[in-house]
Amino acid sequence: MEPVSLIVAALVAGAAAGATDATKESVVAVYRRLLVAVRERLADRPDGPLTLDRFGEEPATWEPSLRAELAAAGADRDEALMALARQTLAGTGQDGPAKYRTEFHGQVGSAVVGDTAHVEVTVHKPGPPTERA
Repeated sequence: MEPVSLIVAALVAGAAAGATDATKESVVAVYRRLLVAVRERLADRPDGPLTLDRFGEEPATWEPSLRAELAAAGADRDEALMALARQTLAGTGQDGPAKYRTEFHGQVGSAVVGDTAHVEVTVHKPGPPTERA
């Protein structure tokens, strides 16, 4: 996985893990260390810390900006930061970002997402029109 994607995925997974009671304290501790390390890495960037804060509030909206800040700050070359990101993901049981990003705009009757989905469709074709007396 590309380094910036790894860091972003770990931030998302760690934040989600911190919201559940079932999360082990050690996972939350590693996530907090990751968050501190990312904040330190972004400290010299004019918009870095603010972008990280906003990402924490609205990840989907701020992910592109955070990615740019991380790349500009050289986070993709920080092995200690990468190790914390991997450790966070391992602790949450995830190995990377979500495989599918699904968005629906408007009415959706049904949807199937996944690698092992099995769908059977039966189409009933109407017969010829009948004359009524």
